[in-house]
Amino acid sequence: MKKLFRFFYKGTITFFTLLIILTFFGGNIGQQAKAEGQPHRTFIVVVDRVLPQHLLEYGGESIQEILTNSAWAILSNATARGKSSENQAMTIGSGSRALAPYGNYFFNKGEIYEDIYAERIYHTFNNFRLMEEMTFNPYINNIQYINSNLSHTVEVGKMADLLKEQGLKRVVIGNSDDFDIKRHTSAILMDSNGVVDYGVIDERILKENDKIPGGSSTDYDKVIEYLSYYLPKGNVFVIDTGDTHRLDEYYRFYQWERLEQLRAEMIKEMDILFTYLLNVMEDRDHLYLLTLNAPLSYREEGENIPVIYHYQKGKKGGILTAPSTKRPGVITTLDLAPSILSNYGIKDSTFYGSVIKVIERKEHQSFIFARLKQINTVFNQRPITIRIYIVITIIIVVAFLINLKLQSIPMEYFSSLILTAMAGPLIFLLMPIFGPLPLVLYLITFYLLCGITAILIRRYIKNPISGIITLSGITLTAILIDTMFNSFLQKQSILGYDVIAGARFYGIGNEYMGVIIGSSIIATFPLIQRPERKKWLYVIYGAIAFIMMAPFWGTNFGGTLSLAVTFAVALMDIKKGKGWIKYLLALGTVFILALTAMITINILSQDQTHIGRIFSGENANRLEEILLAIIRKLSTNWRLIRFSIWSRIFAVLLVSTIIIGFYPPKKFSFVKEKHYYRGIKAILAGSLAALFFNDSGIVAAATAMIFLALPILYVFSLDNSPSNSSHLS
Repeated sequence: MKKLFRFFYKGTITFFTLLIILTFFGGNIGQQAKAEGQPHRTFIVVVDRVLPQHLLEYGGESIQEILTNSAWAILSNATARGKSSENQAMTIGSGSRALAPYGNYFFNKGEIYEDIYAERIYHTFNNFRLMEEMTFNPYINNIQYINSNLSHTVEVGKMADLLKEQGLKRVVIGNSDDFDIKRHTSAILMDSNGVVDYGVIDERILKENDKIPGGSSTDYDKVIEYLSYYLPKGNVFVIDTGDTHRLDEYYRFYQWERLEQLRAEMIKEMDILFTYLLNVMEDRDHLYLLTLNAPLSYREEGENIPVIYHYQKGKKGGILTAPSTKRPGVITTLDLAPSILSNYGIKDSTFYGSVIKVIERKEHQSFIFARLKQINTVFNQRPITIRIYIVITIIIVVAFLINLKLQSIPMEYFSSLILTAMAGPLIFLLMPIFGPLPLVLYLITFYLLCGITAILIRRYIKNPISGIITLSGITLTAILIDTMFNSFLQKQSILGYDVIAGARFYGIGNEYMGVIIGSSIIATFPLIQRPERKKWLYVIYGAIAFIMMAPFWGTNFGGTLSLAVTFAVALMDIKKGKGWIKYLLALGTVFILALTAMITINILSQDQTHIGRIFSGENANRLEEILLAIIRKLSTNWRLIRFSIWSRIFAVLLVSTIIIGFYPPKKFSFVKEKHYYRGIKAILAGSLAALFFNDSGIVAAATAMIFLALPILYVFSLDNSPSNSSHLS
């Protein structure tokens, strides 16, 4: 009996011991399996109106760790209109360049706005039922209406709607309130009902602080408290630190030393939040430290574009890039939505942006600082530099035309000035070799190199037509080679494109597209005038058109169509004024072939541009999107024609070409010689085609006219007698 009792006793103890052990380890295994099955978390921490040097200089240990091990990128933050923080947030959440009327007005239930409960305002306009912990914008329908009238598709709250479809919960904490309500960061996670699942964006996360406009600053202890509460409930979190935005909004009221002192204090205090995040983050989680705008207080010092930082535990520092920019270290706000969704396995081909990629790079911080300097320099110097070039060119041309009538100065004196202006596009392309320069030094270097180029051509090439053919050929070759080598020079050229404006990031921009139209025809004059060499023109023109349309070099849609018109006119002729119908049919055929080839290449290519995305996949039959793109291009172009200085130089160059062509009738028969006349027609046709096929068409049309009017004026200035035109051929 005793043996039986002992056996039972020991067996019972052993059973419960094993049960406890299995329960403990089984529970841990179950929890681990459950954790691995759960979606990862995404934290978007908005630290607005700061520069990377502020974070590096003032940030605490946790911020330093994040910056050291993050992938950085310059954030091109263009919206539908202006660069306000609320437009930025709405653009991120929509995945399309959006507007945010009333975009600051988000509330928690129970808040009173204009003596009315905010939820009552919401329910006045909406049937959607608000739950207790939601944040909401009562004016969502107005936001939807305004964006529906833009000349491109905007689906307000699209990212949040896609997250919601997958059961992923969204949380927003924090605000940028000062004397007014400023809660725009909620728009990042707002769905199409104007709602975020959970959030605390009211005064509960603030503390009294009389140093800050509005008398309150962010209470990070409260932020962490609410974040801890929502951590098990949420998947995607937006946290608005708020204080740096509050401060920068009123920077004009502060002494500079006081402003910097407070900025430093605020950034140091943020370290509490980042320390908490580092502790709770898992390897699969993503942290985006997001700056919507560079500080207004630094705009006068040339800082105009923010930087974004992407952090994951265990990853090393690097730089971000995206197919939408094809530029290491540069992404756009449009890339954030598809990237965040892609991390959850959600794909949608209708987004304008693309998925961000990380490139590991040891000296990632110095790389981004160098790019920032170059991009800010282009943005700050581009308007005045181009304006000076255009004004000087107009003065030269107008003075030439006046002197044509007065004959007070020998025409030959204008030749070097005209050649100097014509060398401008080439020197603009080469100037990045010298790196970012101060404005005055840039202008001196630019015109010195233009002048040297003109002197060398005048000295070593006596025939004026050979001189302009040589200059055009060098310019064309330089642009095409640069394009095939990832547009290294065009990306940095003042005549290239502007990352801050965000219209184009790679390939051939409209300025140099117009230059190609003009220079390609002049450079091939020796082939145009000899029918037996016409086959080489097909090869050369075909290669140029392919470079313009190829997605891996950056498709220029309007540029390809404009070149098709230019080259078709150059290759075809009408004998004795007959055959107009066949001529137009041939032009139309070339146009359609070029369009078909460009669309096909873009659809099949892995380096798909926005053109490929419009015509491929779900967008294959989206006629509405195509029509909106056409309307957008036409409206943008019309605005530029009315207000841009490029329209002035286009008009002056066009008028000068007409005057030289018809006045005096017998003095300059060069213009009417058959092979040259065909080239002139081709450039003029290409210029007009560029005007209608591009959203900045007046720019391309003007740069094309530079290689039509200026060469004619140059040859005329060196051949001002009635008997000399024959030797030019």
